[in-house]
Amino acid sequence: MSIENLEFRKGVIKKAMTASECAGLLRELDGWQVERRGRDELVKTFAFEDFRQAMRFAGRVSELAEAFHHHPELTIEYGRATVRWWTHTASGVTRNDFVLARETDKAFPDPD
Repeated sequence: MSIENLEFRKGVIKKAMTASECAGLLRELDGWQVERRGRDELVKTFAFEDFRQAMRFAGRVSELAEAFHHHPELTIEYGRATVRWWTHTASGVTRNDFVLARETDKAFPDPD
């Protein structure tokens, strides 16, 4: 399975990916990692020159989330934005989260 061939699947997904399934796709993404906070989450922090650039990026991510009806946790600070993707119904990471991580990377580093 390749990250470029993954497609977003609509509907309720109830089964999270295994650690080995995640590991294979993580190798294809730059800077993303799986963190456990009561559930597995796909996480990356993006660096910016200032708060305004981080907010513009967050706006791009929010547009992406609305388009796919799949919403991350966003933390915006001066000079950085952290994005956390997971699938609520699966209580963990699914292929959809990897699709959106890939698409999030396309919004960086030029969010304008």
